[in-house]
Amino acid sequence: MNGKFFKYIFFVFVVGILIFASYKANQKSNVEIKQENNIQGQLNSYESTEINLGIAAFDNMNPIISNNKYVQEISKLIFDSLLNLDETYKIQTGLAKDWAKTSSNTYVIKLKDNVYWANGEKFTATDVKFTIDKIKELGGVYSANVGNITNVEIVDSYTIKINLEHEQNFFEYNLTFPILSKANYGEN
Repeated sequence: MNGKFFKYIFFVFVVGILIFASYKANQKSNVEIKQENNIQGQLNSYESTEINLGIAAFDNMNPIISNNKYVQEISKLIFDSLLNLDETYKIQTGLAKDWAKTSSNTYVIKLKDNVYWANGEKFTATDVKFTIDKIKELGGVYSANVGNITNVEIVDSYTIKINLEHEQNFFEYNLTFPILSKANYGEN
């Protein structure tokens, strides 16, 4: 009987330890949940009216004259480009609705005709030609994108023809630079 008594006491002792451990674990979990809810409540009550962007060295917000390659990421938040890249690096339309390679060194690009600048003026082929010519003239972070372009011809208000110095595979990927309004930036 003495052996059964010690087994019984041992069993009660083990069960007591398990109950105590489970109580402490539950108590700790409740504290963590309360802390998490408190932090989430603080985050929900915070309303920001500004955006902060980290950049190593900032020289200019104008993407045409900036020499800072990190400005490219900020430019995408402000300016549209002819073509865009999706998350798998496939070409997607931007300000251009269609494009075609008509010869080894010539591209014809049809522009969207329902795009307006912030001042209400229509976006046209003149803005694209102006932007490319300015990038070629001033250099900057996008100069490599337009380096092979010899000239840009305006076919009509929503069509441009880009002539290249020599054939360039995957030239479309270079058409991801921001387009600026000639009326806002250029000499009228």
